[in-house]
Amino acid sequence: MNEKILHIAKQVRKWCEAFVDTDGNQKKYNFDYSLCGMCAAASFALHDALKKHGIKSKVINGTFDGDFEHCWIEIEDKIIDITATQFDVAALVHIVNKNNEMYKKYKAYNSYKSFPKGWGDQQPSRQLTQKIFRMGLTLTE
Repeated sequence: MNEKILHIAKQVRKWCEAFVDTDGNQKKYNFDYSLCGMCAAASFALHDALKKHGIKSKVINGTFDGDFEHCWIEIEDKIIDITATQFDVAALVHIVNKNNEMYKKYKAYNSYKSFPKGWGDQQPSRQLTQKIFRMGLTLTE
């Protein structure tokens, strides 16, 4: 895996963790410290961060371990999942091959607008991603 991609994924993961821990966001969005409930928003935040660095990715909606509705990023032949900790995966940035049997892909997305509605407070949006990015700015200042 490209070191630049791994670095960006780790950064966005830190931003998401800090976001959960700030201003009642855990309660407001029903996120927790494992980033449970944050997969769609975190995946779009990572997608946008990669895009800013000229790296093409897709946000994938599907299931993890057959039972859990989930989102992650795909780049070429890899899955990058920065919220897999919600499933007791130890790695903060979980990277596996695209054909990994734990992940079942439904559909790929490149924009918030095309992503299905119905995720409630956890619905990914440009506004939510911007809040996560602003959190990243406060961490680097």
